[in-house]
Amino acid sequence: MNSSTRATPRDPPRSGRVSESASFVKLAPATPASKGASFGSLDALLERVAEVAATRAMEQSAELFGSREDAPILLDRQSLAKRLNISIPTVDRLRGEGMPTIWVTSEAPRFELDRCLEWLRSREAGRIR
Repeated sequence: MNSSTRATPRDPPRSGRVSESASFVKLAPATPASKGASFGSLDALLERVAEVAATRAMEQSAELFGSREDAPILLDRQSLAKRLNISIPTVDRLRGEGMPTIWVTSEAPRFELDRCLEWLRSREAGRIR
C-alpha cells in the first residue's frame, strides 16, 4: 500500500471510498466517476467515516466497560410500581425502608428489578421466622 491510499493526520483524505482496516480508516483511490465529486458524495463520505468512528468507539467502550447487554435495566418509580403491582407511594415507602436504589441524579431514583425482588424476599423471610 502506498502512502497516497492511507489517511494520516498529515495527509487528510481528499476523495475516494472509505474502507475499514484494523487500526485506521483508509481511502481507496478515487474512481473516474468520483473525480468530479459533488457535495452529496462528500456528505456520504463524511457520514461513512462517522459511522466507522462510532462503531469503533462503541467496540472500545464495550471492551473497557462491558457491553450494553451486561448493563442492568434500570426502572423509574412508575415502572417499578407497575412491575410489582404496587402504587408509587408504596415504592417511596419501601425506598425509605431501605429498598436498593440507584440515584441517576438527586431527583431521579432508579431501581434494578432483580435487586428489589431479592430485597423484598429477604424482608419476607425475616418476617416468617
